[in-house]
Order: sequence, then C-alpha cells, then structure tokens
Amino acid sequence: MSFSDLIATFATPVGYVQNLGYCMKEVVISSSCPDSGVIDSDDSWSSDDFDSWDFGSDPLDNSGTGGSGNSNVVTDNNGGPSHRTGTSSNTGGGSGSSGKTLPKEPEIRTPDSLEKAGVRITAKRYILTNNCTVSVFEAQAYGQNGQKLNNSVVKGYFMERPYDAKLAEKSGSKRAIQPGEYNIIPKTPGQQYQWYLKGVPGRDGIAIHAGNYAEDSSGCLLPGTSLVKVGDSKYMVQNSKNKLDALYGLFKMYGAGNISINIIQSLIPQHYNLTLFISS
Repeated sequence: MSFSDLIATFATPVGYVQNLGYCMKEVVISSSCPDSGVIDSDDSWSSDDFDSWDFGSDPLDNSGTGGSGNSNVVTDNNGGPSHRTGTSSNTGGGSGSSGKTLPKEPEIRTPDSLEKAGVRITAKRYILTNNCTVSVFEAQAYGQNGQKLNNSVVKGYFMERPYDAKLAEKSGSKRAIQPGEYNIIPKTPGQQYQWYLKGVPGRDGIAIHAGNYAEDSSGCLLPGTSLVKVGDSKYMVQNSKNKLDALYGLFKMYGAGNISINIIQSLIPQHYNLTLFISS
C-alpha cells in the first residue's frame, strides 16, 4: 500500500479520529520540515522530522491574510491594517523574546458577513503540546447590515490548557475544550469574569480572561498580544490584560447580543503517539 493510499484510508476530508483529533485529507508537517512540508509517496521521513501534524486546510478556513501581527487597538482610523505586535510577532516562524523559534502561524479567514451586527472570533489552534494549547485569533466586528467593518478588528493569541479528546468534555479535567462554534455571553450574577462561552460540551464556566500560562486557568481562553516559547513544549502569552481590554472594548462597541467564536483544530496533539505501518 502506498503512503497516499494509506492516508486516503486513514483520514476523511473533515473528520474526527478517536484519540487523535480532527483530521483533514492532505498530510502537512506544520513545523520543522526540510522541504515543502508536504509528505507524498516519494518522501522519506521519520518521527524526528516534525513536532506536530496538520491534516490539510479546513474547508471553512482555507485562505486568508495570515497572521501578520496584532495591535491592542480595536480600530485603525487611518484605514491601515492591524498587526500583532510584541517581541515574538510570528509570521512564518519568528523568534520570541526568549530567542526560541516559533512555529509558523496558520492563515485565518474571517467571514465576509454575518446575518446581523456583531462580533465573530475565528481562532485556529496550531500549537498543541502536553503543556499547553495555543491559537492565533482574529476578532472581527460587523455593522448593522452584517457587513465586515474592515478597520474594527482585534488580533492576538489564545493560551489554553493542553487538549485531550478524552477529557475535553469532562468537568474539572483542566483540559482545553472541544473545538467548535460557541456563543459568547455576559456574566450572570455570581460569576467572576465578564464574558463566558455558552454551550461548551460537558463544561461550565469557560471564560475569556487574563493570564500568561496555561496553568493560569482551568480550561478558559487567555488572550495575549505576543507569544514566547519558554521551554521545549511550553509557551506563554504576554500583555494579556491589554489584549483582554481590546476584546472587551470590541464586544461592548459592536457585540449587540451577537458575539461568537469558532475554534478550529486540525492538529494531532504532540503528546499522542501515532504509528503507521506501511506494507507494499
């Protein structure tokens, strides 16, 4: 059986593989790969060639502007693009303030329009280790006619607990939540933080709040302006409070009761072992 035949059997265009996560049909190496990063039947490879796998592009997110950077400013009145800023602005594998190389950010495409005014966050997980989960995100505002407000966007990173498909829906597991689409609603009396995700499978109290390390939450989303690698599989986000204030400002100005987030995941967490047996 060729490698291509195996992948055609193993993966579906958009599917979920138990213990592995959401998979796409094309196999792409998302970090250190000496060539193009795409495996075909003629390539030789070993487990030392990569840190994580990306099974192709999500059909709901297959093009975009990419992660060019992030500003803490909700709007750019001069009409210029917003950029991620910070010591570890990461476009194509940058270096954090620690001097460690960061993986290349995935491209993100936000919807061109919504049914009504509101804010839509598109977050794409691209670092999954046994210590943390990192997403790059864009929070886009939409006007009264549902059309994108091009200069009203907040970009950044989300830090989460490590992802485990078996524990993602278990209350108290201290793991990242399942990828998917969720509404974001204001807090109710007695809750600690300002904004919460609604309808998370098996989990309550998943909020967006400030923090730097995955350990700073029990499964919530911690926004940051910049990303730093602090160990072999550990990262931190910086300027979290500033990024949180920018998000809250966008929510209050444009949310209008219609705030949602789409968390996209097409990676196998690095702490899973994947063994492929290929016979001719």
